[in-house]
Amino acid sequence: MGLDRLPSIIRETEFDKRGLARTDSGLLVPAYIASQLGFSSSGKEQLNAFYGRLRDEAGVLPLCPFAACGEYLDFSRLEKLDSVEEVMGFWNNFNSIVGQVNYETLMPVSRFMVAVLDGSHALD
Repeated sequence: MGLDRLPSIIRETEFDKRGLARTDSGLLVPAYIASQLGFSSSGKEQLNAFYGRLRDEAGVLPLCPFAACGEYLDFSRLEKLDSVEEVMGFWNNFNSIVGQVNYETLMPVSRFMVAVLDGSHALD
């Protein structure tokens, strides 16, 4: 099974021969962001603020697995599922997509990884 399209952050970004992202504000270094914060609304807000600082202050193009996976899965649908089978089906689909997004698209174009270690439950 392959993705029917690349995540927009990859599809819409021009990379030079060294793998740097060309933007209107100059070259950015792509980095995969490993974090568990994207599993909650407040965590996503924290990540988005962090991503802005990475771009503006460090010259980094954050490659967010939560945003990329969200292009393939409708997480709002999860709240409307009624049966255990439907919920398990959603997460089975997620499991088949997350590896492709992370290991086949985001990580190969990353030049380094930023690991957000905030003392929470799980580490990527």
